[in-house]
Amino acid sequence: MIRGAAVSLLTLVVVGSGAAASPRNLTPPKLYGEFVAGRPVTVDPGRWTGTPTFQYLWERCTTDGSICKLASDLGDEHATTVHPHGQQGYDVGVRLKVGVTADHAVTFVWTALSPVITAAARPQLQTKGGIDPYTPPRIGMLLQPYFNWAGAPRSVTYRWQRCGVTRCVDIPGATKLDYRVRAADIGSRLRIVSTAAAGGGSASASETTKPGR
Repeated sequence: MIRGAAVSLLTLVVVGSGAAASPRNLTPPKLYGEFVAGRPVTVDPGRWTGTPTFQYLWERCTTDGSICKLASDLGDEHATTVHPHGQQGYDVGVRLKVGVTADHAVTFVWTALSPVITAAARPQLQTKGGIDPYTPPRIGMLLQPYFNWAGAPRSVTYRWQRCGVTRCVDIPGATKLDYRVRAADIGSRLRIVSTAAAGGGSASASETTKPGR
């Protein structure tokens, strides 16, 4: 009886001394913030089994996510919040993502790509063109203006308008960059307004022409 009890006790000790299971990720990590240069971006590690400590790997990525590079200058393996740099071509115009691991495991669980980091100031117009103000377009001609904005604006919208002497009126449905001249445009000036929005607000620019018959 005593020997059997000793064997049972030994079995319990061996089973209980096994290595603890590695933490498992239950919900993926996420990034939070305004995604504006200079303003905080925070990673939530998600839910895991157990009570692990976390390590983080910050990366900068191209807008399509095809190329990502380590961004250790933003934050080290303990950084849960970073502040993207404001220079154009540094963090403005890129996307961020973070790999999260638990208890120094070799496998990372990644966040989705962040929105594009925009400038903290209003967008600045760099160049515009594509419309010759001195050559009247004819009915059926396709107008193809362009506007280039600095600051990686979060959105850029377009509105075509017909303008008289004192005011301009939006043309219904004309919200794309290109526009084909119509008969209804004869006698008015045509104007396209481009509006870009970033972290510091919005800015607008326009081009104008007057169609001829």
